[in-house]
Amino acid sequence: MYGKKIEIVYDNKRLISRRIGYSLGTVYTINPFEEQRFELFNVGYLPSTKEYYYNKNVHLPKSLVEYFESKFTSREKLEQEMRYYGIYRKDEIDMLIEDHYNEQVQSKGNILSLKRFFK
Repeated sequence: MYGKKIEIVYDNKRLISRRIGYSLGTVYTINPFEEQRFELFNVGYLPSTKEYYYNKNVHLPKSLVEYFESKFTSREKLEQEMRYYGIYRKDEIDMLIEDHYNEQVQSKGNILSLKRFFK
């Protein structure tokens, strides 16, 4: 059975600053300060607010994180290695999250339309 990784997420925008989140996986992006490096992030889900989040709490061995975040010589080779470990580009995950939100809004609209129809 798959065990979910539960973590405490701090959010200063809300009245209750601590929430329980579920870690979903690891994503990468190009480091904005050094274009010859990747940067790893953890992506998670907050069930209480139904939002996704990114943080630096990556659940991988430190040696693997250091290897992936070190300067790369062959970008394509390193991206293939990350895919092998289940690490995807942040842009791809952002698109999946946006699609998920759009489907939720659309299905909610469909349900409201059905309710109006049956009145």
